Amino acid sequence: MMRVQKTVKAKVVGLTNVKRQILDYEYDGLQRFLQGDPSVELYSANKQQAQRFYHRVKLKHEYPLSIRKDLIRVERRNTKIARYWVRIPVRLRRGGVWVAVKPHCEITADFEICGSKLLRRNGEYFLHLTVKREVELKTSYSSVLAIDLGIRHAACSVDTRSGETHFYGRELRRVRGHYFHLRRKLGRKKLLKVVKRIGAKESRTTNDQLHKIAKVIVDEAERLNALIAIGNTKDIRRNGRGRRFNRKLNSWPFWKLRQCIEYKANWRGIVVVEVSEAYTSQLCWRCGTIGIRSGGRHGLFECPRCGLKENADRNGAFNIGRRALGQVSKVGAVVSQPVTGALGQRWLGNVAQCPTSEAPHFSAE
Repeated sequence: MMRVQKTVKAKVVGLTNVKRQILDYEYDGLQRFLQGDPSVELYSANKQQAQRFYHRVKLKHEYPLSIRKDLIRVERRNTKIARYWVRIPVRLRRGGVWVAVKPHCEITADFEICGSKLLRRNGEYFLHLTVKREVELKTSYSSVLAIDLGIRHAACSVDTRSGETHFYGRELRRVRGHYFHLRRKLGRKKLLKVVKRIGAKESRTTNDQLHKIAKVIVDEAERLNALIAIGNTKDIRRNGRGRRFNRKLNSWPFWKLRQCIEYKANWRGIVVVEVSEAYTSQLCWRCGTIGIRSGGRHGLFECPRCGLKENADRNGAFNIGRRALGQVSKVGAVVSQPVTGALGQRWLGNVAQCPTSEAPHFSAE
């Protein structure tokens, strides 16, 4: 069994004028308290949480209301307004104020509600509920789904049993490229407030794309009954190759995407194995020889020994998958068919004969 945690995002809906005034009083009071006004009257536990978490406070910056786990309560009522109701502790109402919320997923009875946060954005309130539950991780798998994280493709997944490959991140590249050029254009005009505002929007859009990519990858692993293998990108930022590449490398959300994949997989009982990425992009996955990588639109890997011509990200993902097979036993899992006999040999032969960077079973986002 494994204890898994995630955040359930919910929008507060159907607020009456009185409830909105109560929440505004508590939320605005927190901001004044953090900005140095000790005379503000807040619910004592909310004030203690603020002192506990917010040690460094920026001027004119709004901070969420942190709610202690023993003070927040969630009930399922199935009313016309919403299915779920949450009690938020406030000073102006004894016993807290009950508000209706619409979460992005179901809140089941096995969830343990932990410390949560109340945020206000454009006049609307949102509740981020931290929940935990016990999950039994699977121990038997049919294959390994290897994930290579990169810049050309945010992620490349390869099923080591069939060779089925998927690329992810086209929309993410478009979004980040759009906001980069927009920020540069606005910066030249000295519109710093606008730059800050669109930066927050870019962050939300990027996080949404990362969660979508992670969900598709975990769905694929569940469909294939595959264990997920992912490379450790701790030292990836040391491999800079020019100003433009370094800018993309140092701003790319590798850790965030990896974190999304890991927690979504664990939530469904799928094991995630982390392996070293050292030389996975340089070695031929078939014969182990150091190959030649060329740039261009697709990023081609060529092996001077066996003649393999392969997409560079796909080659790296397959090396990660093979490396993970040696560590599966350490996490108490078993992979029954990492590469099937006749099918595996036929697939290897097809790859060797492929004259371009594309190989059989390719599909893109």
